[in-house]
Amino acid sequence: MSKVIQVLEKLARDASLLSEENRTTMLIDADITDSQRQAIVAKDINKLAGSLGDLAKIKYVIPLIPAEDDEQEEEQSDEKSNAHSQLTSNF
Repeated sequence: MSKVIQVLEKLARDASLLSEENRTTMLIDADITDSQRQAIVAKDINKLAGSLGDLAKIKYVIPLIPAEDDEQEEEQSDEKSNAHSQLTSNF
């Protein structure tokens, strides 16, 4: 799968590959299968995804977003309250 990703990345990055001749040459030289090459040329994402054995196994990905540290916020708020009480008690 990483070889296909490298080919797609190169297609996106290299402006010289806008030329069909250059693109064809790069795809022929790339270390990918014929079906992957054909899918890229045809811009058939379903066929390309089907040619990637590992990708078919991935059903979904759940992003993990770390929770903000609530305790840290409470401590900061308590420190501000304590500082405020000390200031008011000094008057």
